[in-house]
Amino acid sequence: MRFFMTALVSAAMLMSGPTLAQDRSLVQKDRMESKEVEETLIQGLLTLADMRIRDRPGKDHPYFDSCSTGDGCRSILPFADPRNRFGLPTPPLWPKIRNYPGEWASSIHALTQLIKMPQGQAPVTVPDANMFVTASILYPLVFVKEADKGPVRAMIEDALTSIKYYKRGAGYSFWREQPSSTAGYRVIGPLNIPHQILDVLTLAIRSARPIPPDHGAATRPGWVQAIADKSINPIGSESFFNIPSDADDTALAMIAYRLFDPDSRAQVRELAELVLKHRDVSRTFEDTRDGWKGKNSGAFLTWLKDESLPIREAFNSKDGIIPFGINNVDCVVNANVVFALGLAGYGKHPAVTSTLGILNRAVDLESWPYCGLYYPHKMMFPYALTRAYRDGGLSHPGMKAAMGRLVVRLIADQKETRLREPKRDGAFSGGADQTYDLATALAVNALLNIGREIPTKLGIAAGYDQAIASGIKYLVSHKVLSDVRYPDAIEGLYQPGLRAALWEPGLFFTASVQRAAGWRSEGYTAAIAVEALAKYLLAWDRAEGGLHESGALSVQDGALNFLD
Repeated sequence: MRFFMTALVSAAMLMSGPTLAQDRSLVQKDRMESKEVEETLIQGLLTLADMRIRDRPGKDHPYFDSCSTGDGCRSILPFADPRNRFGLPTPPLWPKIRNYPGEWASSIHALTQLIKMPQGQAPVTVPDANMFVTASILYPLVFVKEADKGPVRAMIEDALTSIKYYKRGAGYSFWREQPSSTAGYRVIGPLNIPHQILDVLTLAIRSARPIPPDHGAATRPGWVQAIADKSINPIGSESFFNIPSDADDTALAMIAYRLFDPDSRAQVRELAELVLKHRDVSRTFEDTRDGWKGKNSGAFLTWLKDESLPIREAFNSKDGIIPFGINNVDCVVNANVVFALGLAGYGKHPAVTSTLGILNRAVDLESWPYCGLYYPHKMMFPYALTRAYRDGGLSHPGMKAAMGRLVVRLIADQKETRLREPKRDGAFSGGADQTYDLATALAVNALLNIGREIPTKLGIAAGYDQAIASGIKYLVSHKVLSDVRYPDAIEGLYQPGLRAALWEPGLFFTASVQRAAGWRSEGYTAAIAVEALAKYLLAWDRAEGGLHESGALSVQDGALNFLD
């Protein structure tokens, strides 16, 4: 491919030439001449625009069509294959499938260890609506601007509107609030899993069997007995999903508001002060899974609720119930939180500085991916931490050294993947995720975020350049093209003959007990690929400064240009 060769040639020419700032424009020009990369980025944007849930003519797949407006959607449990837009009709006692307009769908893959399928996916999935997917897809759109209001701006506005519905109390939650099956209560939980199925989770408790010790999470004393006691926990098994607001989704809301809503500064400050109050300091309990951090680490806790409340208050359904009663520290959540705080102007806050030290240690000890309690994907931590470093401008002492260790490990992973899977040349591995597309997009973003200066000082600039170029080549060559379903709805972005690009949806998130359920999304994977392709064209690896100093692409009539 021409873009692969020109990228390597230009890298060799510039290795001993101009400074990073001087050669960036040359690299941008060279990369933009690769029409394959530009076209793939546009095709990825088409996927995001086309898959945004809206009221479509007729009854279409719930990944595309609004179920609550117009004539509704098809009530199906989709098959896992992203190229197969079919599924099983919902069973007779199963409620009709629901979703929210303006969002992007994800799919819940449950009990995949019991039902063995290729790449760790479930044969039949459950559509889900959650804030994480919509807010995460929103972020890459900061790198693409429109001269006039068009499909990209419409996606941004709809996503911002959607995020506001996930506010719960002072923070934000993974799911929206909805009426409980127990009259008089409101809870959060997955839209399309009937509450009766949750009763299966409490069968062991009701039959006086203990929870297996290897279920994956530490349990607060008395929590098991309380969950089955209606006088303490009137909503019963719904409490498994009625989780509190969390630092992760609250951070994602901060990022979205800070980047796309200039009138939300006061709200961003309030959210920042909220997460700063929930830290790993002088705690009564410890989750045995996060021993990587040490005690009293000062890092940010996952759940925005006091875990030391008396058991009856701990089961107050109004503000959510911490899974298994004990809070924890997740390294990916912490990377997202410090990124949000950096954007919000808290980059020099002592809590941010100390947390960066903890995350740097996770790099030193290679604690990832197991330090991501909710993020089993091997490349999620490098993506999140390097995004905080580069896009959030968090270049504190120690960060550059950590980035150096990380870039060496990423380049090695790509080489190891190539030796193990010769047909996957250029790809990165996902660890618990057995697919390669999302892993490659995350890793390429991480490399671009680290920048060329660090590998140059380490004497591995050529390997660094090749890792990025071959990763981009992999994303371009492994896309699956699909006809745009609704071209009339994305005028200004769609051009006749253009097709949308899909990639294999990777495992990006799991439940508190990782074996219970995992989340995948075609839209999320496409968005991370779009971010990688945009940063590649922008020569993010040659840029200096944070997110706001590094520019964006403009898109008009299906073509890309650089913004001045």
